[in-house]
Amino acid sequence: MVRFSWYVLDASDVQVIRDVRDEVIGPALGGRANPASTLVQVAALVRPEFLVEVDAVVALPGGPAAGLS
Repeated sequence: MVRFSWYVLDASDVQVIRDVRDEVIGPALGGRANPASTLVQVAALVRPEFLVEVDAVVALPGGPAAGLS
């Protein structure tokens, strides 16, 4: 994982979002720092029952970006 974009209805919940992110993503990172992320408060999401939408960018070993420096 190299980057996350978080779209939320209520940015005042940012600490809850961070706590859940760390609980869920932390083990996958194996002790590495969290990837870069952006938090954006929006008026609505694609479905009214959604509270959060996450866009994650992943780089695979040996993928096209592997040769970039």
